[in-house]
Amino acid sequence: MENLWTLNHVLVDPENSLLINVVILANWSSNSPDLNPIENLWQNLKTRVEKQVSYMLVKKQAVTVEVFRGVIQKEWEEIDRSTYVNLVHSMPTRLNEIIEGNGNKINY
Repeated sequence: MENLWTLNHVLVDPENSLLINVVILANWSSNSPDLNPIENLWQNLKTRVEKQVSYMLVKKQAVTVEVFRGVIQKEWEEIDRSTYVNLVHSMPTRLNEIIEGNGNKINY
């Protein structure tokens, strides 16, 4: 069955009123990580958290559940806004690469 994905007039940057229009007709998986920039964001967060936890372990600090949650929250809040904007802006390139590659995996 063909998946249809339509996204119109999505406000990307409210401060600058940047609008993006995307219309896609696709017959590949709608849960493709190549079309899901949140996967890149999760990887970014995971890397940041692992770095902090590794540092704590080297310093022989206890990493309790509460501490771990705190590290996750802190790192999430410290992800720069430009990271989100860049991920959204990467979508046209991702889509073009997937279309050109006949739906095969791309380098994102």
